[in-house]
Amino acid sequence: FAPLGLYSEKITDISELKAGDKIAIPDDPSNQARALRLLESAGLITLADDFGLFGDPSKVIDNPLNLEILPMVAQQTPRVLPDVAGSIINNGIAGQAGFDPANDPIYRESGEDESVYPYINLIAARTEDKDNEVYKKIVELYQEPDIAAAISEDTNHGSFIIELSDEEIEQLFEELKQGN
Repeated sequence: FAPLGLYSEKITDISELKAGDKIAIPDDPSNQARALRLLESAGLITLADDFGLFGDPSKVIDNPLNLEILPMVAQQTPRVLPDVAGSIINNGIAGQAGFDPANDPIYRESGEDESVYPYINLIAARTEDKDNEVYKKIVELYQEPDIAAAISEDTNHGSFIIELSDEEIEQLFEELKQGN
């Protein structure tokens, strides 16, 4: 899991955000929705019940600080930091921009929050291949501690493995198919 983070050059805590502050977010549908969910989990906005997986700023139903949410190409989110109170930056882009994704965000997604589960990377196979020994071996190897350590090191400790049971993954997949 590679969490999104809220970065800032102007404040060190989300409680320092002021009315009318500008927040940059990625504009691609998946990460835009994740960014808005991040702002909601921080208690800064409220999203409509029908927000879904690809909601956009039009689904913000409460914004007590009247934050100005600025969607933009994800690669621009680090570059605008001098001009905004905060910018939600993808983990990989943050690392490329010289940030430490594990320590630099003033707020970031949590692997404990089930709202991020639709956005995690996983190894999947077609139903007819679920018992394929090669695929099972790949999953087994991927779960080795040295692989988790390599992923963490490669992303400057910004990515980590979330362990979900087969049942949790199947339930999540069913919910996604139903559009929940």
